[in-house]
Amino acid sequence: TLNDGTTTDYAFGLIHGDRGGLPMLFHDGAWAGFSSLIVYFPEQKFGIAALSNGGPINVGDAVNKIAEIYLENELARAKDSVKAKPEVGPPVNVPRHVLGEYLGLYRFGPGSYMRIRLDGATLMAEATREKPLALSPISQREFSIAGPGDARILFQRGTAEKVEYLEYRGRRALKVDEASAPHPVQVGEYVGDYESEELGALYRVAAKGGALEMRHPRHGVIALSRLWRDDFGSSAPFMLSIEFQRDREGRVVGFVVNGNPRSR
Repeated sequence: TLNDGTTTDYAFGLIHGDRGGLPMLFHDGAWAGFSSLIVYFPEQKFGIAALSNGGPINVGDAVNKIAEIYLENELARAKDSVKAKPEVGPPVNVPRHVLGEYLGLYRFGPGSYMRIRLDGATLMAEATREKPLALSPISQREFSIAGPGDARILFQRGTAEKVEYLEYRGRRALKVDEASAPHPVQVGEYVGDYESEELGALYRVAAKGGALEMRHPRHGVIALSRLWRDDFGSSAPFMLSIEFQRDREGRVVGFVVNGNPRSR
């Protein structure tokens, strides 16, 4: 519990939550294309560490599958116990106009975004390359989200009482102004050949059906989809996004490849 009374699942460098009803401590890490995840189940005195030297490898999925093998009986009993427990406390009702203030696009960094939208009366969160998940209100500004460790999203307002950013798993994502973004992409300004002398790599950006795609002799065709402004998502697993660069006159002069949030 923080000084202002709010709670957080992030404590002294570890995230605490549960997996299928079993208490669990965990944390992940990533740097320069490497990723890792360590989890510990204190009641079972059982831990798993997963290390990967490839950004596209899902270490979380690996850990979940390992836990299901070794803790099969404990997870089954915990799930049954959770189902048997009655719901505690009355449901929180967040007015629809308040939910509307949370809607929009939030940016963690290049290629990493979260879209908040409404599905009927339910608030939904859809992160880059992830499936949309329903949010359940805990308070007027804090919501639980399905996933390991009972993750939560906390919406924060600025001095003008407008929603400025959200907090998720210790990370902050600013709400971006989509109104100031360019109108439908003028694909012609991105079309051309892009070469890296350092890597000896040449990519050709072409227009097809009003959209963009990149062509490479070895990687083939890579579809691009606009995320925000000059940041485009990529169909290639090793490219989280392609962020086009402009000169002072606003002309496109190159692009930066974002392998993941921590490697470019």
